Amino acid sequence: MAVLELGVFGAFIASLGLTPTSIIIYFPFIFMNIFILVFGTSLALGALNTYYRDIQYIWAVILQASFFASGIFINFSTYQGELKNLLLLNPMAIIILISRESLLYNTAVSSSDLIYCLASSLMMLVIGYLIFINLEPGFAEEV
Repeated sequence: MAVLELGVFGAFIASLGLTPTSIIIYFPFIFMNIFILVFGTSLALGALNTYYRDIQYIWAVILQASFFASGIFINFSTYQGELKNLLLLNPMAIIILISRESLLYNTAVSSSDLIYCLASSLMMLVIGYLIFINLEPGFAEEV
């Protein structure tokens, strides 16, 4: 799946006329972080939705709020202090921020940002896995 994402990403870069630089080396790591984060979230939500059907509606609201707070429509440089730090707690916000900086502004990604992305993605994977493993024995009875 990640190979397909990288292929589409390469076609997108070529269609924009951007020349690949050494900064592009970060994108496999960024895509890996996205995959781990989404996989962990999917494990948790899939298991919880089996028992609590309202999770899908609650998650839709959380997902929409997180989308607007992730940095797609806002520039984090306009915010200062605690509000900026609160917005940057969203793991997708950091991923979008480092993707934008490395692709559009041709700046190197800081190692602390990559470590934070990897740590938050792995933490979500562990939480999702634990939720899934604890709830899995009762899946057959609930379905």
